[in-house]
Amino acid sequence: HPVPPSRQTLPMSKELGSLPRRPAALVRGCPKGASCLHGQSWNWSNSARPLASFVRWQGRDRAVSPMVHLSYALTSPLLCRHKLALAGYEFCIMTLEEKIAKQKELPEEVLPAEEKANTRLLLGMSLDSYARYLLANQQLAVAQRMYEKALQISRDVQGEMHRQTVVLMNDLGTVLDAQGHYDDAYTYVKRAAELAREMEHPEAHMVLNNLAGIFLHKGNFLQAKQVYGEALKQAKLKGDAASVQHIQEELAELARRKKS
Repeated sequence: HPVPPSRQTLPMSKELGSLPRRPAALVRGCPKGASCLHGQSWNWSNSARPLASFVRWQGRDRAVSPMVHLSYALTSPLLCRHKLALAGYEFCIMTLEEKIAKQKELPEEVLPAEEKANTRLLLGMSLDSYARYLLANQQLAVAQRMYEKALQISRDVQGEMHRQTVVLMNDLGTVLDAQGHYDDAYTYVKRAAELAREMEHPEAHMVLNNLAGIFLHKGNFLQAKQVYGEALKQAKLKGDAASVQHIQEELAELARRKKS
């Protein structure tokens, strides 16, 4: 399915500060022109440190299944081909889902609620990572389902007023937009933009860029121009030169469409 040219993906939010930031337009795995906040804000408790090679966690180490580590290693694009990557992600997700099902039966005195929540968050991060891989390989419908599951976990465990929830709303909206489901995309990205404004999310201008892009695709040029303007203003205030350039390019595309 051809990806529309006006979406840009957000880099990971910087809450955990362990991964280098790349310009939004260069982030691998998002449709061109969209802004995806690739989940760096999963709110692990201090007692959990799964997959430390991915993010700098705080607190003491917890044992994570060696098979989960192996599955993540297999998904590295440097180590495997596409089919092996898919198998690695799917095995990792299946293993965590089975673990969560078993943990539900355990009473609080055997396994604290915090531990159960940490396992669900690890599943959420796995689904998020898998969705980004699928998105990079143009498997949009499957990526959509993974984002939907990850978003539900983030809402349940971390709440709607959490940066990671905003990240996933934005990214799910991006995938829906790429498939031409503009009304559904609008619902998610509009809510993400509202929350991003309220919590002063560092990537709010990129969420606004996506919202403007949806207006553009729906033919609502006046609203698109207004939201692009707000996004551009915020990007300039934050000194995000890459996003400023991108939004200016989107405004130029908007002008061309209005003329045609």
